[in-house]
Amino acid sequence: MRLATWNLEHFWPVADQPLLIRKNGDATRLRSQRFLERTRDAVRGLEADVLCLQEIDGLPSLAFLAPDHQHFAEARLDPTLPPHERRHGIGFAIGKDVPVKRLPDIPLSTGEGSDGYARDALVLEIREQALLVGLHLKSGCRDKLRLDKRAPCKILQAQVGLLCAWMAQQTLPLILMGDFNRVLSQPRDSVLKQLITHQNLRLAPVTFRQVDHILAPASWTLTPAGPKGLKGFSDHRPLCFDCTYPGK
Repeated sequence: MRLATWNLEHFWPVADQPLLIRKNGDATRLRSQRFLERTRDAVRGLEADVLCLQEIDGLPSLAFLAPDHQHFAEARLDPTLPPHERRHGIGFAIGKDVPVKRLPDIPLSTGEGSDGYARDALVLEIREQALLVGLHLKSGCRDKLRLDKRAPCKILQAQVGLLCAWMAQQTLPLILMGDFNRVLSQPRDSVLKQLITHQNLRLAPVTFRQVDHILAPASWTLTPAGPKGLKGFSDHRPLCFDCTYPGK
């Protein structure tokens, strides 16, 4: 099974239109039709069975980027809103042959101090064997070893607390994937320590400064896969791994 995650930076599959308008009135990055098609080709090139995308408008983006997959989007998204009210969120594209069940989102957007741009976590059960959790956590507290009293760190800590409380109640193995906005690979990282407390999870290999991550059970094997490079599509690059697990 191939797992991939990619933050597509304000993606909306409508040419030359913004996904949203910022509070200061500036539009998010615009894409031409040609750029949209190139992005779709890059996503297809990952050949992922499980694809987690961030900063998309929901089901329309998933249908455009991965038309041959099953589509699941963060429940609170409403792509019919005008740009100044639209919220970009999290989606999963799952291979047609993968048995999957939608579970309730984890309401991380309700954490202390969160604003209207906070995202919930998207949860799927696959093959009755594991739970997928798609994440896009609060930015602004990238590598502070200890979360301080600044607003971004307080929001991130609240989100991590809600996520850990949910994790503590689960019995199936967990796969956490997405944009954590956090360098989990730094030594003694406080967020990583909290996330692996309730289940024996392992961080997939990443570069030190990377904030996109996949955490899977320690007994599972994750091997880097997929095309390399893919610059210019987003301010992030995709993370892609072939996954094998006991009993497969």
